[in-house]
Amino acid sequence: MLSQKTIDIVKSTAPILETEGTKITTCFYKMMFEAHPELLNIFNHVNQKQGRQQTALANTVYAAAKYIDQLEVIVPVVTQIAHKHRGLGIKPEHYPIVGEFLLKAIKEVL
Repeated sequence: MLSQKTIDIVKSTAPILETEGTKITTCFYKMMFEAHPELLNIFNHVNQKQGRQQTALANTVYAAAKYIDQLEVIVPVVTQIAHKHRGLGIKPEHYPIVGEFLLKAIKEVL
C-alpha cells in the first residue's frame, strides 16, 4: 500500500507527464536501445518509427500517475498490456531495465 505522501507526489507529476510524456518516452527508447540493442527485436519497428510506441507508453505513464489513487480506472489497460507482454515473451529481468531507463529519460528531459 502506498502512503498518501507517495500518492500525492506521483499525482503531482501528472501535468508534466501529460505535456512532456512523449519527449520522455522518445528519449527512453533511444537510451534503452543504445544500452540494450538485444531488446530491439521485442518491439515493433514500424510503431517505433511512427512514434506510436512512444505515445502509447507516454499515455500509460500519464494515466498511472493521474489515477494512482484510483487504480481500478486503469486495470483494463494494464491487463491488456500484461497480455501483450506475455505474448511477446517479456521476461521479469526486462522490467528493471525499463525502470532504469525510464527514470534516466525523465531526468534527462526534465
